[in-house]
Amino acid sequence: MENEIRKYKTYVTVIKVGILGIIGLALLASATILPTNTPSVGVGIF
Repeated sequence: MENEIRKYKTYVTVIKVGILGIIGLALLASATILPTNTPSVGVGIF
């Protein structure tokens, strides 16, 4: 049972890191394409 919980926690951590990575890439892309809109995009996401 404990093993299952540990696996689940690892899985959730991986998903969170992946989502953060995707958001980071999206912010980078928008910062490159739309320098003037970056602050509003950042506020919209966070």
